[in-house]
Parts: sequence; structure tokens; C-alpha cells
Amino acid sequence: MLGLNIKLWLLVQFQIIEPWPFPAAPIFALSVILGCVGATFGIGLWIMRNHKQYPARAETMVLFLMCLLPFTFVQVGYG
Repeated sequence: MLGLNIKLWLLVQFQIIEPWPFPAAPIFALSVILGCVGATFGIGLWIMRNHKQYPARAETMVLFLMCLLPFTFVQVGYG
């Protein structure tokens, strides 16, 4: 999700695609919402694994935290 947001922003910023006909805002909002859903799922999985005392894999925790980054940036910037 973070990579998608960066690629879309760079395409519009460097005028590779026209910003008017390209729906960057809805795609950005959708990717932030999907990132929030993924991060919520990851936090729930992390809590469940810690509650049952199963080992949590570091790779999956990093992945879920990366899903949380776009939501955090939007919340800090606009919230």
C-alpha cells in the first residue's frame, strides 16, 4: 500500500500522467482504508498470538506496521 501511494504521487508530481482525469484522490483514499484494515487485522493477530503465547513472526509484524504507515501519515497530516 505504501509503495502504491508513493508511485501514484510520483506519477502525478512529475506530470507523467495528467492529474485532472486521473482519479488519484479516490485511489489514495482507498489504499489508505485498505491499509487501515490490514493493520487492524495484523494488530488483532498479534494480540491473539501473544494471548495464546505463540511466537509472532517478525516479518508479518513489519508488514502490518507498514500497512499502518499511510494511515498514520494521513491522520497526522490531515486529522
